[in-house]
Amino acid sequence: MIKIVTDRKFYKSLLAMAIPVAFQNLISFGVSLTDNLMVSALGDAHLAGASTANNITFLYNILCFGIASGAVVLASQYWGKGNTSAVRKIVAIAMRIAVAASILFMLAGVIAPEACMRIFVPQEDEIVALGAEYLRVAAIAYVFSAVTSVYLICMRSVQQVAVSTVVYGTSFVSNIILNYMFIFGKWGAPELGIVGAAVGTLASRIVEFIIVIVYMHFIEKRVKFNLKYLFRWDNALTKDYLRHGTVVMANELLWALGMTMQSMIIGRMGSDVVAANTVVGNVSQLANIMVFGVANAAGVLVGKAVGAGDREHALKCANTFQIMGVGLGIISAVFVLLARGPIVGLFNLEPETYELTMEMMASMAIILCFVSISAINIMGTLRGGGDVKIGMVMDLTFVWFISVPLGFLGGLVFGWPVPVVYFCLKIDEVIKSIVCFWRIGSKKWIRDLTRPEAAEQANGGI
Repeated sequence: MIKIVTDRKFYKSLLAMAIPVAFQNLISFGVSLTDNLMVSALGDAHLAGASTANNITFLYNILCFGIASGAVVLASQYWGKGNTSAVRKIVAIAMRIAVAASILFMLAGVIAPEACMRIFVPQEDEIVALGAEYLRVAAIAYVFSAVTSVYLICMRSVQQVAVSTVVYGTSFVSNIILNYMFIFGKWGAPELGIVGAAVGTLASRIVEFIIVIVYMHFIEKRVKFNLKYLFRWDNALTKDYLRHGTVVMANELLWALGMTMQSMIIGRMGSDVVAANTVVGNVSQLANIMVFGVANAAGVLVGKAVGAGDREHALKCANTFQIMGVGLGIISAVFVLLARGPIVGLFNLEPETYELTMEMMASMAIILCFVSISAINIMGTLRGGGDVKIGMVMDLTFVWFISVPLGFLGGLVFGWPVPVVYFCLKIDEVIKSIVCFWRIGSKKWIRDLTRPEAAEQANGGI
């Protein structure tokens, strides 16, 4: 008989983490949706240009997420041991790496935006020109978001998630107001079109940064991290992060590069397909809001159990989250099938693009059942349990050797229908879900990654 968690405190802790993270995801979706709605009013080419430019931002954001997630794997286990000194050091390590990466991405976006765009749409000169205008401004925001995103994600490891809601909620409001002002030239602002969307995004990232710095230095009391720790080093924990955390970072980067390769394939199928895929991506993000909230909570709760040495509870958590993954996947699929018409109708799409989007939605609904299972198991249970390599192996194998080649052949060689190509590009989620059930059933995924001296308590060290 499968053992699951029955303790009410567990579910209260789960909801206390999952709901704020889900709300943050909802806010992120709202930002993306309103941006795309405003830009779509300028035409399909503008929408395709901004969304293609955001492929660079997507790759950068995933890299930062991977850097922070690698830190969370270690930090959540140290949190289970009550060692907040180690948590501070781990956050500092992750933030240093993220800031360095942000500078490289910013320079690429500011100095060579056209070259970045042509990676995805080499034949679409209009889309390249529009996207380059957007990217040249939006890339400046990367340095600010490096600090913000890494800090807020790392705070999840110690079950501090409420601040993220405040940060992203404020950013959401400012983003809508500023985008409206600068895209359409309202309230005395210049009418900048697609560049206005980038200006609004940059200003919103600065707002987020300021709020996080104030919270970090004057309000947060559990970890007590501040920017001075960026200049303090811990060789032992740095070695641990490079050993375990960079595997998670590589996992996310491999996955993101796979998604980028998929965008390159779609970008070569026409501007209408690019626009349709942008809308599908927005709806997918909305449908997965609670899935990724639960996945983040799973990683912390499982990691905390492993760090505390409670193997039996960790196994019960894993079983519980597998059941949740199946249930949330079904709910997400049904939601997409019922809501796709009204949501797609919000966008200013050409009739052919509208029909193509609706067809792609049907393929996405099927895939969402499996995305829920793989996300909660890989990002949550397996990472929290210390089994950080399995996700990288799965993405390397199934994304790069199955999904990408199959999508390339179907879309650019054999000319299969776009919804079929989309399904092929996402088929790795089906395979990963099956492998996750096998891996968790083996019980070989529980690994304590902390050091023996981790009994040090919250106020020790730096």
